[in-house]
Amino acid sequence: MSRWIVEKTENTIFIDTHKTHPCAFTRNRILSFQKVILMKLDTVKQSNNDTIFNISREVFREKPVARQSFEEARNKISYTAFRELFQDTVQHAMEVPDMKLYKNYRLLAIDGSTLPLPKSQELSDVFGKSTPVAGSTYCRISFCADVLNQFLFDGEIAGYDVGERRLALRHLENVTCENALFLFDRGYWSAELIEKICNSGRKFLMRIPSNGVNAVTKSKESAGRFDLNGHRLRFYKFRLKSGEMEFLVTNLGSDQVSNTELETLYALRWGVETRYNEFKNQIKAMHFSGKSEQVVKQDFYAYLTVMNLIASAIYDAEELVSASREGKDLKYQYKVNKSSAINILKTRYLRAAVEADTQKQKRLFARLVADIAARVVPIRPNRHFERHIYTGKRRKA
Repeated sequence: MSRWIVEKTENTIFIDTHKTHPCAFTRNRILSFQKVILMKLDTVKQSNNDTIFNISREVFREKPVARQSFEEARNKISYTAFRELFQDTVQHAMEVPDMKLYKNYRLLAIDGSTLPLPKSQELSDVFGKSTPVAGSTYCRISFCADVLNQFLFDGEIAGYDVGERRLALRHLENVTCENALFLFDRGYWSAELIEKICNSGRKFLMRIPSNGVNAVTKSKESAGRFDLNGHRLRFYKFRLKSGEMEFLVTNLGSDQVSNTELETLYALRWGVETRYNEFKNQIKAMHFSGKSEQVVKQDFYAYLTVMNLIASAIYDAEELVSASREGKDLKYQYKVNKSSAINILKTRYLRAAVEADTQKQKRLFARLVADIAARVVPIRPNRHFERHIYTGKRRKA
């Protein structure tokens, strides 16, 4: 937690790189490039139409600006500014010491979803080559998430016609982590994808749909090995408590992860599902704030940046939680309550970030993290919940 966003967004090179017109932000106006960026990062966590007014008055202590003025100003900033800020948070995540690993591997789960977009001809032209709902425009999004440390390592947004496998291939190009172990749900299997991972020297674990098991492995056994274009792969079948069979394929050796450990390892993929829940329900990403490609992509990368800022704050807070409970005989381990963390951050992060006094800023951030650490919930193992997907529409009982 630091002033890095404030410092970056006042850098003239960054500003000149990402403004949409050479003459934009050349005059000394109330809504500077930096203020627009910071307001946007703050408003993604809130839906109140008065937010812009309140930020102007309470954070920057200036004459409040109208939301229309804010919208006009942000149209002068390319979405690439928010994408670069998100990439900076990823770099930070890779450099944080003492990150959680699984047998020296960073667990990165890849999964996709779809989102409805506002109705406009521009969005239909860009994203709407195909659609799951006639008359509506949808986009496809994909995350590559560090499931042990809650950071997003990559995010992609594309038209609904772009398949999840294609987006997964983009993740493999964008993520440079050498000790990555990629986790995939069923539906991602493709020779191209597996070859790309194996050729890069990295590892994967993937669930295979039951109707594709024999075609993939050429075997009816419950465990064994097979070759794919020169790469030696391993497969393993097991039964869930529900009675459903799961079939896993990996390039991990049995000396690295045993068959039974594969079951536990695959279950960790659920971490990417919780990122989607956070994205849609806590960050409120179901509601894009404009009807242009530029605004939709601005929103998307601003959402991802905020999610990593939240993950960073929670990481610092959980360090305090662990230290405060070290040596105590407790029935449960505890973790930070994410909903509480988001509520604390949405009201106080921006105020701390813009504080000019370095020492006061450090105190503000330290108090913020301490307050997040004070709100914890117990970790109850072996709990299973039915997955509920929010569609954005109310349904009649």
